[in-house]
Amino acid sequence: MSFGNGLLSLKVMGKLATATLLFLIAGLLALGSNSVVAAQATKLVFVRNGNIWVAYSNGTGAQQLTFSGQDRQPALSADGRWVAFTSGRAKDSGFGQIFLMLAGGGDLKPFRPQGMAGAENPAFAPDGLSLVFVGLSNLIVQKGREDEQARATMSVSLAELKSGQVRQIKKHPHTNLDFGYIYEAPVMSADGHLVAYQQSGSDVSGGFEVVNLKGERLFRLPADPQEGTPYWRPRFSPDGKEILCYSPATMEGQADFIFLVDVATQEKRQITEGARPTFVEEGRAIVFERRPPEYKLLGEERSRADLWRLELTPGAVAQKIINDGAQPAGQ
Repeated sequence: MSFGNGLLSLKVMGKLATATLLFLIAGLLALGSNSVVAAQATKLVFVRNGNIWVAYSNGTGAQQLTFSGQDRQPALSADGRWVAFTSGRAKDSGFGQIFLMLAGGGDLKPFRPQGMAGAENPAFAPDGLSLVFVGLSNLIVQKGREDEQARATMSVSLAELKSGQVRQIKKHPHTNLDFGYIYEAPVMSADGHLVAYQQSGSDVSGGFEVVNLKGERLFRLPADPQEGTPYWRPRFSPDGKEILCYSPATMEGQADFIFLVDVATQEKRQITEGARPTFVEEGRAIVFERRPPEYKLLGEERSRADLWRLELTPGAVAQKIINDGAQPAGQ
């Protein structure tokens, strides 16, 4: 091959390489944000028809993990390997029991914290070696002429997975269980120094409280317990600077709304319409419940919801990722 022919060949190869590069760029642009979402996706667990499912935070790869029809309140370990959840399948206590299993599926492992008659609402500690949960202990059942009344010490507790040893962070003795739970949805901050939990399960009151591991309060939202606006299911951001929560509708025709709350100032900003939000993708996005328009009225129909994803960037628009899903929990 002469020098002239070689130069011509290099020019042709250069044009081909340029064309190939332009083709690849065009392909990536055609894929749009979906390629970015796929690259950033992390694990997500949720509930469908009383069973626990696992998927990715972009809605792909959904897989059913449990089949009892009695499972709820799933939680995911920080490394994405383990799932904890509450189940009503244990009939011996009459209360919820926590089970663990691998996120890829497998056998169930019951979790029995020491001295607890019931345990619900699990969330993993950052190191994955403990669970924070709502526990019932010192159970007393009083039989009356017409019915039974159950009382117990209700607590926000931390227990080691290996030993079951329990540390009660907050407790309320002699709680009348007929009036419902006064603690719900506890969660730990990423540094393991703080716990946030929901107070009250009423649809017209309640808020969340942030405490240290000694149970000492840092703040409560709303600050006045008598304020009528509830803020439920707190979730710490990965950097610990914000808390994700939602305000449930308290009147017919209203919508649920999601907020981000600054831990330092307690200032809140509304993010979008929805309920039970969770951080995913290392805090870059959230996944939450949103009810179809035909299910906006209060009543039994409100149990139906779909899962939506929203990037936490200005101008982002929420996208539905999973039909018929509830109680999401992510990494």
